[in-house]
Amino acid sequence: MIGIGEFSMSAFLISLPEPTQAAVIALVVSLFAVLVRLVSNYLPWLGEFLDKYKEEWGTAVGIMLVNVLNQYLPGGEWAGASVLAVQLVVAVVTVLLAKYGLKKAKARGFR
Repeated sequence: MIGIGEFSMSAFLISLPEPTQAAVIALVVSLFAVLVRLVSNYLPWLGEFLDKYKEEWGTAVGIMLVNVLNQYLPGGEWAGASVLAVQLVVAVVTVLLAKYGLKKAKARGFR
């Protein structure tokens, strides 16, 4: 990275751990699949087209999101907190997505 003396820009960059990156990508793919299902309820002709490529597009968007997170999350002494914040958001959205799926499947105990 760019460094001048003891100052280095790499000290301010963060790289999410591999499991967190995989979780972010998997979550984006799942959210994209739900979005395609919602769009196909209102626009069936568009839903048929999007349904063919939902995994590929979801994966591409997920990889772009991981790159953006790696670039813009604060590093340095806040690197640990940044990773924990991303993991918390992924966990909360996953629980909400699971609740939505169970409600949609009319599982017992969900209204």
